[in-house]
Amino acid sequence: MATRDKDPSVGLNAAVAAELRAERAAQQLTVEALVGRSGIPKRTLLRLLNAERAISLDALQALADAFGVRMSALIARGEERLSRERERAEVVQLAERRADWPEGLPPLEELAAQIQPGADEELAETTGWRADLGEESQDIPYGEDEPF
Repeated sequence: MATRDKDPSVGLNAAVAAELRAERAAQQLTVEALVGRSGIPKRTLLRLLNAERAISLDALQALADAFGVRMSALIARGEERLSRERERAEVVQLAERRADWPEGLPPLEELAAQIQPGADEELAETTGWRADLGEESQDIPYGEDEPF
């Protein structure tokens, strides 16, 4: 069986299966009613809904027809779910790294680099930070009549 790291469709399959379960619940359909509408055998349907088996295009189309929705809509909702799950996983990963940072907080440059590639240089440029001096540079933009 394919692993989540090697085959990205495994994650999408689980996300689409979750959307199918949500659609079944939203429409208040029993498994038996969905079997009748889709023509998919009960055992197979349960395995598809629980993401224990990859969903074929034919099965997904049959389920989409049974729900009265477009197959592409189910896939799009699955992709959105997968994207949200990946974003949550990245946040959790950042939280786990927090213990490695001094005093529990990351240096601004490291945090900026994780948010957006190249953001550490942009942060240095906008704040006037000069690493070679080890302190903020003196060219901080103040208004001419503002006191230092």
